[in-house]
Order: sequence, then structure tokens, then C-alpha cells
Amino acid sequence: MKSTEAVGINTAQKIQNSGPAIKTSFNPFCLSVSDHIFSRMLNKNFYSIKVKNIENYNLRDTSCGNIMFASHNCWWDGQLGYLLCRKKFKTKMHMMIEELHRLPLLSKIGAFSVEKDSPQSAIKALNYSAEVLENPDNTVWIFPQGKVMPPDYRPIEMASGVSYICKKLDKVNLIPIAHRYNFIREDRPEIFVEVGKPIILKCDNLDRKTLTHKLEQELTTLLENQRKEICSGNYEGYNIFLQSELCFIKKTEKRIRKLLQTFFNI
Repeated sequence: MKSTEAVGINTAQKIQNSGPAIKTSFNPFCLSVSDHIFSRMLNKNFYSIKVKNIENYNLRDTSCGNIMFASHNCWWDGQLGYLLCRKKFKTKMHMMIEELHRLPLLSKIGAFSVEKDSPQSAIKALNYSAEVLENPDNTVWIFPQGKVMPPDYRPIEMASGVSYICKKLDKVNLIPIAHRYNFIREDRPEIFVEVGKPIILKCDNLDRKTLTHKLEQELTTLLENQRKEICSGNYEGYNIFLQSELCFIKKTEKRIRKLLQTFFNI
């Protein structure tokens, strides 16, 4: 007969290893529909999405999975991460979503559930992330601050979730992503995305606190450099990923300017 203590340990292990309440279950049809819907939503609300240093993604170690980590500024961040992974990085994106039970269909496109107010749920989600990353074709997109923060809020303070995942792996690519939403010249804001160089991490003898601090510094540096460049009007190196049409007023203005140039050399 097993002791009460042994039964308790086995039960705890089963709870820990059972995974999140809702796991990822990719569906090709749902992915195709979501590609269209998210592209339309972003095209409607933003003039363009521009990406810089996409080639840094190719510097990763292709024998292991990827953790992409970014700041969390607003509601659009999830859709942006989804489209970048699908269309630019060509990788299977997985993302933790709170209250996924309200829209479980998102699990068909890469979401899995987490309840951050529940330590048990958070551990299950982190363990599941590590399991997912054993496949080198997979990417887990994480907002390591754990909550929505203003884009220029400093200091960047990360929870220990990323380092917890890394501790369970032999090796992983850690790729910082910087993004900003800015009004420049058009009637709608533009999104600027910069891909940082991957940190190819061998996870043996890993100190979680040291790693978390290193990732805070990496993301802060990338975000600060991007902010300074964009605020000074330097958009060099950004290539268009998505761009919508001009609004009616801007189209009319462009036509009038062309007519004036043609007939009056203005």
C-alpha cells in the first residue's frame, strides 16, 4: 500500500505534466481563414507594416526550437506576431492566451491556455511550452513582461517564465523582437518591426536569474535603438511587409498634385 506522501507526490506530478486546459491543435482551414482575417484587420487599421533585419532569423540554430520575446504594448501585438510567424518566418507559432475558454477556436491557429493568477496553470503552460519547443519547427511567442505596458515604459522587467522554459531544454534560440506603432505621414499609424540577432542558448548549468537579466538588457537595447532611429526620422533598412491603399482624401490629394505638376510645373 502506497504512503499518503507518495500518493501526494504522484498526484502533483500528474497535475504538473497534464498540460494546459486547452492545447494547440492546428487546423489548416482555420489557419487559412485567420491569415485572411488578420491581414484585413491590420490593413484596415494601419497604413503599413515594415520589417527590418528579417535576415537575423536565418542566423538561428535550425536544430532547435525558437522563443521569440517582445514587449506587450496593445491588443494588436498577438495578430502581428501571428502574421510574422506565418508569412515571414514560416514557422508554427504557439502563444499563451489568457481566458482562452472564451474563444477556444484560437487553439486551432496556435493558442494554448494559461491563467496567470493560478500558479498551477502557469506551470502547466510553461511545461507545455518546453514540450512544444522540442520540435525545431516550432516557435513560442512570449510577452515576458506578463502584462500590457506603455511602449516606452522603462525599465523592462521580465517574469522568470522564459528562463523556466529554457531550463527544461538542451538548447533553444532566443530571438528578441522590437515593434512600434507610429503615425508618420499617413492617415493611419504604421507598424515598425525589428528582428534582433538570435541568442543560441545551450541550457546546461543555466542560472535563471542571470538569463532573465540578460534578456531584459537585450530587449531594452533593441527597443531603445529602434525608438531613437524612428524618432529621428531614420527608417533605413525597413522593408514593406503589408501596405494598404491610401484613403479617398489622400488619393484625391495625390491626383490634384499630379495634375498641377503636369499643367503648371508646380
